[in-house]
Amino acid sequence: MYEDLYLVIPYEFFYYLFIFFLLGLVFGSFATALIHRIPLGKSWGVSGTHDVNARRSSCPQCKHQLGVKDLIPLFSWVFQGGKCRYCKVSIPIIYPLTELSVASIVSLVYILCGMELATILIMVSVPFLVALTAIDLKFKILPNQLVFIVGGIGALYVGYVFFVGGADIRDQIPFLSDHLLGMLIFPLLLWGIGKLVTFLLKKEALGFGDVKLYAVCGLWVGLAALPQMMILSGVFGVTMGWLWRMVKKDTVFPFGPAIVLALLTLVIGQNMNGEILSLIG
Repeated sequence: MYEDLYLVIPYEFFYYLFIFFLLGLVFGSFATALIHRIPLGKSWGVSGTHDVNARRSSCPQCKHQLGVKDLIPLFSWVFQGGKCRYCKVSIPIIYPLTELSVASIVSLVYILCGMELATILIMVSVPFLVALTAIDLKFKILPNQLVFIVGGIGALYVGYVFFVGGADIRDQIPFLSDHLLGMLIFPLLLWGIGKLVTFLLKKEALGFGDVKLYAVCGLWVGLAALPQMMILSGVFGVTMGWLWRMVKKDTVFPFGPAIVLALLTLVIGQNMNGEILSLIG
């Protein structure tokens, strides 16, 4: 079966996979801008200063404003040898790696979930989730604007599924209730667990940013997915925390990345109906 798989996969699959990979690179470039600008309080083009020059990307070292040739995701870094075209200072490899990571996640979403509007909304959330992960790892904060944007995309996702998921809108009421209850109960449970652990350890164990992000997770995946969310985020948290301690020699590990990974895992799992899976099956 597997040796004949390439014969039955339509060419359109590879065409759209290529398109979504390129789109993912653009999303990845956007994510790097969020990661750089938000912790510094800089505008990233949606709000803030109206000075166009202030919003344009520039080299952190020589401050030279970057042109189109400097801003092609991944390829600019490769063709310029990983250096700024103007001052020749090395550009950290984390930038192309972030772009490549986002492109890979977006491509995986397409492969596993197909091409539906709900899938597109999941893809749109990826650069914000990656930015949340990177910022939390570096600064141990989860910026409200990113959390709320992911929540807003989640509301669009739930609204879309609610209105197109059944012939009779009344049949979708349990679905909507499940996701709204998830948005309420997820954070309350995590807040309670955090307070308990703080009491037992006599030190702050959980940030309120994690609680708000958990509310967003509840909206995305629904109350029925609470056990899976708790297990996955716990397992990812312990694993990442152990690696963090081994590599960074730091006993305080931000919980946000584990929550993001658990959310992506569950959302993709709930939407797995991609064309490639049906062909393999």
